[in-house]
Amino acid sequence: MTATLAIEIDHSHGAMLRVLGMIERRGWRVKALTMMPAGNAGQHMTIALEPQPWRPGSLEVLKRQIARLLCVRAIENGAEPRIEPGAMAAGRAMADRTAVQRVGAVS
Repeated sequence: MTATLAIEIDHSHGAMLRVLGMIERRGWRVKALTMMPAGNAGQHMTIALEPQPWRPGSLEVLKRQIARLLCVRAIENGAEPRIEPGAMAAGRAMADRTAVQRVGAVS
């Protein structure tokens, strides 16, 4: 059984790690993850999940626990994760630009 969640989070430091840690602790494994900018300084995550065989957790309990995190703005059942054409190239370009900015800041 695969479940998909659509989550909107803040740009706060460690927000994604808190969400992913909660998913793992509640007995779910991340199969796929896509992340895109959302309006007003946020990020939109679409996560495909499957339950761990040793500890199958309830999806509703997981959603309630994730919603309680301070960095989470919204959560809902989502559609299958998909990558828009050009999104990977745009992500690589953004990463390259960030790396160049960091190198430039050091010197």
